Amino acid sequence: MTIRKHYVDTAIGQVHGLTAGPEGGVPLVLLHQTSDAATMYEPVLPVFAAKGYRVVAIDVPGQGNSAKPQHQPSGEEFAAWTHEAATAFGFTSYHLLGHHFGGTVAGFMAAEYPQDVKSFMVYGWTDIKGTDWANDMVNAKPRVFDPEGDIVKHHWTRRWEMSGRELEDPSENRFTEAMGLRTMIALLQAGPTWYYAYHIIGSADHKELAARISCPVLMFAGPRDHIYNESRDAVPYFPNAKWEHMDWVGVDVTDEEPDQFVDVVHRFISSVEDGTA
Repeated sequence: MTIRKHYVDTAIGQVHGLTAGPEGGVPLVLLHQTSDAATMYEPVLPVFAAKGYRVVAIDVPGQGNSAKPQHQPSGEEFAAWTHEAATAFGFTSYHLLGHHFGGTVAGFMAAEYPQDVKSFMVYGWTDIKGTDWANDMVNAKPRVFDPEGDIVKHHWTRRWEMSGRELEDPSENRFTEAMGLRTMIALLQAGPTWYYAYHIIGSADHKELAARISCPVLMFAGPRDHIYNESRDAVPYFPNAKWEHMDWVGVDVTDEEPDQFVDVVHRFISSVEDGTA
Protein backbone atom coordinates (compact mmCIF):
# COMPACT_ATOMS: atom_id res chain seq x y z
CA MET A 1 0.00 0.00 0.00
CA THR A 2 1.48 3.33 -1.09
CA ILE A 3 2.20 6.04 1.47
CA ARG A 4 1.68 9.47 -0.03
CA LYS A 5 3.02 12.85 1.12
CA HIS A 6 0.72 15.86 1.17
CA TYR A 7 0.59 19.49 2.28
CA VAL A 8 -2.57 21.32 3.31
CA ASP A 9 -3.10 25.02 4.02
CA THR A 10 -4.01 26.12 7.55
CA ALA A 11 -4.05 29.31 9.59
CA ILE A 12 -0.42 28.77 10.62
CA GLY A 13 0.74 27.88 7.10
CA GLN A 14 1.33 24.60 5.31
CA VAL A 15 0.98 21.42 7.35
CA HIS A 16 2.53 18.17 6.14
CA GLY A 17 1.09 14.70 6.44
CA LEU A 18 1.45 11.12 5.24
CA THR A 19 -1.66 9.33 4.00
CA ALA A 20 -2.51 5.73 3.23
CA GLY A 21 -5.57 3.57 2.76
CA PRO A 22 -8.71 3.62 0.66
CA GLU A 23 -10.90 6.67 0.20
CA GLY A 24 -13.98 6.12 2.31
CA GLY A 25 -12.09 3.95 4.79
CA VAL A 26 -12.43 4.34 8.55
CA PRO A 27 -10.86 7.77 9.25
CA LEU A 28 -7.87 7.74 11.62
CA VAL A 29 -5.52 10.62 12.51
CA LEU A 30 -2.09 9.91 14.05
CA LEU A 31 0.05 12.44 15.95
CA HIS A 32 3.71 11.83 16.78
CA GLN A 33 5.92 12.33 19.84
CA THR A 34 8.56 15.07 20.15
CA SER A 35 11.01 15.74 18.66
CA ASP A 36 9.79 13.45 15.94
CA ALA A 37 7.53 13.57 12.92
CA ALA A 38 4.82 11.71 11.05
CA THR A 39 7.53 9.40 9.71
CA MET A 40 7.48 7.51 13.05
CA TYR A 41 4.23 5.94 11.80
CA GLU A 42 5.62 4.67 8.48
CA PRO A 43 5.86 1.07 9.78
CA VAL A 44 2.14 0.99 10.71
CA LEU A 45 0.53 3.05 7.93
CA PRO A 46 0.40 0.14 5.44
CA VAL A 47 -0.92 -2.18 8.17
CA PHE A 48 -3.76 0.20 9.01
CA ALA A 49 -4.48 0.64 5.30
CA ALA A 50 -4.73 -3.13 4.81
CA LYS A 51 -7.40 -3.22 7.51
CA GLY A 52 -9.50 -0.66 5.67
CA TYR A 53 -8.46 2.56 7.37
CA ARG A 54 -8.05 5.90 5.64
CA VAL A 55 -5.21 7.16 7.80
CA VAL A 56 -3.21 10.37 7.97
CA ALA A 57 -0.12 10.92 10.12
CA ILE A 58 0.35 14.66 10.61
CA ASP A 59 3.52 16.62 11.38
CA VAL A 60 2.30 18.73 14.30
CA PRO A 61 3.03 22.42 13.54
CA GLY A 62 6.52 23.29 14.73
CA GLN A 63 7.88 19.85 13.87
CA GLY A 64 8.60 17.75 10.82
CA ASN A 65 7.87 19.51 7.54
CA SER A 66 5.01 21.61 8.91
CA ALA A 67 5.04 25.39 9.39
CA LYS A 68 6.73 26.76 12.52
CA PRO A 69 4.90 28.89 15.13
CA GLN A 70 6.31 32.37 15.73
CA HIS A 71 5.51 32.20 19.46
CA GLN A 72 4.98 29.66 22.20
CA PRO A 73 1.63 28.08 21.31
CA SER A 74 -0.99 27.08 23.83
CA GLY A 75 -2.46 23.61 23.83
CA GLU A 76 -5.60 25.04 22.26
CA GLU A 77 -3.56 26.58 19.43
CA PHE A 78 -1.76 23.31 18.70
CA ALA A 79 -5.18 21.65 18.68
CA ALA A 80 -6.78 24.24 16.38
CA TRP A 81 -4.01 24.06 13.79
CA THR A 82 -3.88 20.27 13.80
CA HIS A 83 -7.66 19.87 13.69
CA GLU A 84 -7.78 22.32 10.79
CA ALA A 85 -5.18 20.19 9.01
CA ALA A 86 -7.15 16.99 9.65
CA THR A 87 -10.24 18.67 8.19
CA ALA A 88 -8.23 19.83 5.17
CA PHE A 89 -7.10 16.25 4.63
CA GLY A 90 -10.80 15.38 4.23
CA PHE A 91 -11.57 14.11 7.73
CA THR A 92 -14.91 15.63 8.80
CA SER A 93 -14.98 13.28 11.81
CA TYR A 94 -12.28 10.86 12.81
CA HIS A 95 -10.68 8.56 15.35
CA LEU A 96 -7.62 10.21 16.91
CA LEU A 97 -4.41 8.72 18.28
CA GLY A 98 -1.42 10.48 19.81
CA HIS A 99 1.94 9.30 21.13
CA HIS A 100 3.43 11.23 24.12
CA PHE A 101 3.42 14.92 23.01
CA GLY A 102 1.05 13.92 20.22
CA GLY A 103 -1.21 12.51 22.92
CA THR A 104 -1.33 15.87 24.68
CA VAL A 105 -2.18 17.71 21.45
CA ALA A 106 -4.75 15.03 20.61
CA GLY A 107 -6.22 15.42 24.10
CA PHE A 108 -6.78 19.12 23.49
CA MET A 109 -8.35 18.27 20.13
CA ALA A 110 -10.72 15.74 21.72
CA ALA A 111 -11.71 18.30 24.38
CA GLU A 112 -12.10 21.25 22.01
CA TYR A 113 -13.77 19.44 19.08
CA PRO A 114 -15.96 16.71 20.64
CA GLN A 115 -18.34 16.79 17.68
CA ASP A 116 -15.54 15.68 15.34
CA VAL A 117 -13.40 13.30 17.41
CA LYS A 118 -15.09 9.89 17.48
CA SER A 119 -12.58 8.30 19.85
CA PHE A 120 -9.30 9.24 21.50
CA MET A 121 -6.32 6.92 21.92
CA VAL A 122 -3.02 7.75 23.56
CA TYR A 123 0.19 5.79 23.88
CA GLY A 124 1.98 7.34 26.85
CA TRP A 125 -0.13 10.04 28.57
CA THR A 126 2.22 12.60 30.11
CA ASP A 127 0.33 13.33 33.34
CA ILE A 128 3.36 14.87 35.11
CA LYS A 129 2.43 18.46 36.06
CA GLY A 130 4.16 19.59 39.28
CA THR A 131 6.94 17.00 39.14
CA ASP A 132 10.65 17.83 38.80
CA TRP A 133 10.50 16.35 35.30
CA ALA A 134 7.64 18.67 34.33
CA ASN A 135 9.46 21.67 35.78
CA ASP A 136 12.51 20.80 33.65
CA MET A 137 10.25 20.76 30.58
CA VAL A 138 8.61 24.09 31.44
CA ASN A 139 12.06 25.64 31.82
CA ALA A 140 13.54 24.06 28.67
CA LYS A 141 15.51 26.44 26.46
CA PRO A 142 16.46 26.45 22.77
CA ARG A 143 18.97 23.81 21.79
CA VAL A 144 22.41 25.16 20.95
CA PHE A 145 23.60 24.17 17.47
CA ASP A 146 27.30 24.86 18.01
CA PRO A 147 30.23 24.32 15.60
CA GLU A 148 31.20 21.11 17.39
CA GLY A 149 27.77 19.57 16.78
CA ASP A 150 27.44 18.36 20.38
CA ILE A 151 23.64 18.36 20.20
CA VAL A 152 23.76 15.88 17.32
CA LYS A 153 25.95 13.41 19.21
CA HIS A 154 23.94 13.87 22.41
CA HIS A 155 20.65 13.16 20.63
CA TRP A 156 22.03 10.16 18.74
CA THR A 157 23.32 8.57 21.96
CA ARG A 158 20.21 9.43 23.98
CA ARG A 159 17.85 7.87 21.44
CA TRP A 160 19.77 4.61 21.43
CA GLU A 161 19.70 4.57 25.23
CA MET A 162 15.99 5.43 25.40
CA SER A 163 15.12 2.66 22.97
CA GLY A 164 17.10 0.13 25.02
CA ARG A 165 15.57 1.16 28.35
CA GLU A 166 15.23 -1.69 30.88
CA LEU A 167 16.62 -4.35 28.56
CA GLU A 168 18.64 -6.91 30.48
CA ASP A 169 20.35 -7.91 27.24
CA PRO A 170 21.46 -4.86 25.18
CA SER A 171 21.51 -7.04 22.07
CA GLU A 172 17.70 -7.12 22.23
CA ASN A 173 17.56 -3.40 21.41
CA ARG A 174 15.72 -3.09 18.09
CA PHE A 175 16.84 0.48 17.46
CA THR A 176 18.45 0.60 14.03
CA GLU A 177 20.60 3.00 12.07
CA ALA A 178 17.57 3.85 9.92
CA MET A 179 15.57 4.76 13.04
CA GLY A 180 18.48 6.85 14.32
CA LEU A 181 18.71 8.76 11.05
CA ARG A 182 14.95 9.31 10.96
CA THR A 183 14.79 10.70 14.49
CA MET A 184 17.89 12.82 13.89
CA ILE A 185 16.28 14.38 10.82
CA ALA A 186 13.16 15.12 12.88
CA LEU A 187 15.28 16.75 15.60
CA LEU A 188 16.94 19.05 13.09
CA GLN A 189 13.62 19.85 11.43
CA ALA A 190 12.18 21.02 14.77
CA GLY A 191 15.16 23.33 15.21
CA PRO A 192 15.86 25.60 18.19
CA THR A 193 12.19 26.03 19.13
CA TRP A 194 11.72 22.30 19.73
CA TYR A 195 10.99 23.21 23.38
CA TYR A 196 7.56 24.64 22.50
CA ALA A 197 6.33 21.04 22.76
CA TYR A 198 8.06 20.46 26.10
CA HIS A 199 6.48 23.59 27.56
CA ILE A 200 3.00 22.27 26.74
CA ILE A 201 3.74 18.80 28.10
CA GLY A 202 5.12 20.20 31.36
CA SER A 203 2.54 22.91 31.97
CA ALA A 204 -0.74 21.35 30.81
CA ASP A 205 -3.11 20.18 33.53
CA HIS A 206 -3.62 16.68 32.16
CA LYS A 207 -6.10 15.74 34.90
CA GLU A 208 -8.35 18.69 34.03
CA LEU A 209 -7.91 17.96 30.33
CA ALA A 210 -8.82 14.28 30.79
CA ALA A 211 -12.03 15.24 32.60
CA ARG A 212 -13.12 17.28 29.54
CA ILE A 213 -12.84 14.38 27.08
CA SER A 214 -16.26 12.75 26.66
CA CYS A 215 -15.63 10.31 23.80
CA PRO A 216 -14.46 6.70 24.32
CA VAL A 217 -10.78 6.67 25.35
CA LEU A 218 -8.06 4.03 25.08
CA MET A 219 -4.91 4.44 27.17
CA PHE A 220 -2.10 2.02 26.39
CA ALA A 221 1.65 1.64 26.74
CA GLY A 222 4.44 -0.89 27.13
CA PRO A 223 6.49 -1.43 30.30
CA ARG A 224 9.74 -0.06 28.85
CA ASP A 225 8.12 3.30 28.09
CA HIS A 226 9.39 5.82 30.65
CA ILE A 227 5.86 7.12 31.38
CA TYR A 228 4.17 3.72 31.57
CA ASN A 229 3.15 4.13 35.22
CA GLU A 230 1.88 7.70 34.75
CA SER A 231 -0.23 6.56 31.78
CA ARG A 232 -1.79 3.61 33.60
CA ASP A 233 -2.50 5.61 36.75
CA ALA A 234 -4.26 8.40 34.81
CA VAL A 235 -7.08 6.20 33.49
CA PRO A 236 -9.56 7.10 36.29
CA TYR A 237 -9.37 10.80 35.40
CA PHE A 238 -11.20 10.19 32.11
CA PRO A 239 -15.01 9.84 32.10
CA ASN A 240 -14.89 6.88 29.73
CA ALA A 241 -11.46 5.26 29.44
CA LYS A 242 -10.00 1.77 29.36
CA TRP A 243 -6.41 0.62 29.80
CA GLU A 244 -4.49 -1.92 27.72
CA HIS A 245 -1.03 -3.19 28.55
CA MET A 246 1.34 -4.06 25.73
CA ASP A 247 4.07 -6.61 26.41
CA TRP A 248 7.78 -5.72 26.29
CA VAL A 249 7.60 -2.61 24.08
CA GLY A 250 8.91 0.87 24.86
CA VAL A 251 8.85 4.32 23.33
CA ASP A 252 9.59 2.99 19.82
CA VAL A 253 6.46 0.83 19.77
CA THR A 254 5.54 1.50 16.13
CA ASP A 255 8.94 0.20 15.04
CA GLU A 256 9.26 -2.60 17.60
CA GLU A 257 5.82 -4.19 17.24
CA PRO A 258 3.87 -2.57 14.38
CA ASP A 259 1.37 -5.41 14.00
CA GLN A 260 0.64 -5.58 17.74
CA PHE A 261 0.23 -1.80 17.86
CA VAL A 262 -2.28 -1.86 15.00
CA ASP A 263 -4.17 -4.80 16.53
CA VAL A 264 -4.65 -2.94 19.84
CA VAL A 265 -5.91 0.17 18.06
CA HIS A 266 -8.08 -1.78 15.60
CA ARG A 267 -9.84 -3.74 18.35
CA PHE A 268 -10.69 -0.54 20.19
CA ILE A 269 -11.91 1.38 17.14
CA SER A 270 -14.01 -1.62 16.10
CA SER A 271 -15.68 -1.59 19.52
CA VAL A 272 -16.40 2.14 19.13
CA GLU A 273 -17.82 1.65 15.65
CA ASP A 274 -20.14 -1.17 16.76
CA GLY A 275 -21.18 0.63 19.94
CA THR A 276 -19.67 -1.77 22.48
CA ALA A 277 -16.79 0.44 23.69
